[in-house]
Amino acid sequence: ASNVGRIRAALEPLGARVVALASNAVPPCFALVWLGMGEDGHIASLFPGMPGIDQALDPGQAPGALVGLAPDWPQVRLSLNLSMLLSTGWLGLLAFGETKRECIEAVLADTPQSRQWPLHALLWQARVLPNIYWAP
Repeated sequence: ASNVGRIRAALEPLGARVVALASNAVPPCFALVWLGMGEDGHIASLFPGMPGIDQALDPGQAPGALVGLAPDWPQVRLSLNLSMLLSTGWLGLLAFGETKRECIEAVLADTPQSRQWPLHALLWQARVLPNIYWAP
């Protein structure tokens, strides 16, 4: 199903021009994708527990965009699903601080709590090897 209507409703009032890809079109491949993360394990405005998160994090889905809901303002966010984020030749994750380091370590250790975080889906997928950069 297409999200074009929802994306148009959210972004055209702000002056954006939304153009839908044809149903048989292949989305572009990015040269690189450079992501940050939140202390709650979110990436790219994909938040733990938001509506539609399981589908958004399924790398088997068609690459695309979605409207998501953040736990705080601004709540309405436009993001790319994991499949689209993985349509790249290089994937980087940048994180600062001890809390984010602990979050990354929990994901890499595959703790049960971390399996609920979008970061877990990013780091445990097999399509593109992520490059992790951390600094205190």
